Amino acid sequence: MTPIEPATPATFAIRKRTSVLLGLSLFLILARVPSYDEPLEWDMGMYTVVARELLEGERLYDDAWDMKPPAIFATFAAVLLVTGDDFLALYLLSVVVGIVTMLGVYHAASIAGRAAGLWAAAFWAAMCFDPLTGADRPNTEAFINAAVSWAFALWVRGSLVEAHRSRRRRWIGIALLFTLASLYKHVAIAPAVCLAIAEALFPPRGISRRRVLGDVALMATVGLLCWGAIFTYFAATGRAWLTWQTLFVNPRAYSGSMLENVLRTWSAGPIMWKFMSFMTPAAVLTVIAALSGARAAPRRAWLLLGALAIGTFLAVALPGSFLYHYFQLWFVPLAIGAGWGAAALPRLPGLRSPRLATAASALAVVVILYPQLSLLGLSGPERGRRKYGDFFMWANDSARAADAMLLPGETFYTWSEETYVYAVARRRPPAAGIWREHTLRGPLAAWLTKRTLEDLKRNPPELYLHWGTPLEPGDHPISRWAAKHYAPLPGAGRKHFPMFFYVRKGGALERRLRAPSESLPGQTEKVDAM
Repeated sequence: MTPIEPATPATFAIRKRTSVLLGLSLFLILARVPSYDEPLEWDMGMYTVVARELLEGERLYDDAWDMKPPAIFATFAAVLLVTGDDFLALYLLSVVVGIVTMLGVYHAASIAGRAAGLWAAAFWAAMCFDPLTGADRPNTEAFINAAVSWAFALWVRGSLVEAHRSRRRRWIGIALLFTLASLYKHVAIAPAVCLAIAEALFPPRGISRRRVLGDVALMATVGLLCWGAIFTYFAATGRAWLTWQTLFVNPRAYSGSMLENVLRTWSAGPIMWKFMSFMTPAAVLTVIAALSGARAAPRRAWLLLGALAIGTFLAVALPGSFLYHYFQLWFVPLAIGAGWGAAALPRLPGLRSPRLATAASALAVVVILYPQLSLLGLSGPERGRRKYGDFFMWANDSARAADAMLLPGETFYTWSEETYVYAVARRRPPAAGIWREHTLRGPLAAWLTKRTLEDLKRNPPELYLHWGTPLEPGDHPISRWAAKHYAPLPGAGRKHFPMFFYVRKGGALERRLRAPSESLPGQTEKVDAM
């Protein structure tokens, strides 16, 4: 019998690291369970609806329009194709992207040692399911974080420890990751630009500035080729003008002046503090480690982290909206910085106690988690009500009521921002214009209005759902068309508030309503919300 060799210190270290990372992964899996059946909100609803349209053979931007780049819709479509279930798809996406990003954060932070990497992973796990910033949902920022964390890991590790011969492969990998991030949202390119500037201004030791500029040019070339291939695909399928307007013209109109948006960041301070205050311990640890003499990470690593932080600031500020889910982009640099800070604590003057330093870092993790605990024990619907209010839940009820009134194959249309109602009812939208705001403003508003009316006239839905107030003709072509061809649902009153239901004149649903022997499930009385 072969004797069992005792574990070496290296083997023990690998087992410890693996155990911690597996434990944190299990924590992320369990922490997202309470949000499993949380109702789909505006962004998740849009991604799900458009993804389902793609699986039905419709064409992105032409048959189902949204202003975001294609990666988010392709991602949702791929997972929905496998799961077939909205809740399972969102749960799997949230869990997988959270774990992938955690591993990227670990590899980036571990340039300062294994302990720094593990602490960074722990800080990421504490931040990345925060419900108030929407981090428990797989929004575009979650996928951007995954790509950026690994791109930064490749960048910082290659800049310090990788062999010279692997530089070309490393830069191609970084370029592909940042390109992927930008295909979720354009602003993801800001960290890449800032890191490239830092690399060019302060080249790594032994590498000439000319060589660095060549590497940056290679990265830019790979990104342009990828974007060019995407655009070529859409052009080859007859969507060149529409794709150009959607991906390049419309974002500039949506954001407005980028310089003004950056300057306006300071006036958005109260909003940022409301959603980012729970990250304060991570920021404090980062600042302590950066400003004190007890740096756990090399100076060059701090230089690159600073460039990443500037790029993150720009990525959050450039759109000009300062929506709460934008602030998730800060999780990656703060988790890495906090990991380095936790590793530096034992070196601080007056705190040369590993146990005390570990307790301080653990307390920082707990402080980050604490504000989130009140939502962890809630069911999915209760979380939705807490986060978005009663109107959101009533709109979900309205969608289910509309679905109950219709036969298989029949449709309804809502000219509102409540895109998720199609996903709730599991009914296909009958027109390309899914979000009302897109038909009102922007360079493509006129085209989208025209296309939507064409769709509605070709296949008029049986129900028209109007948000908030009774339908009036108004000045917009879609509202005028709806007022002409739809009548209030008989006897409905406000029982479907905040949606007002209108029935197509002469349609199948109206004929069923007039038949005295017919009984519609959707007409079951509901307590008036008002």
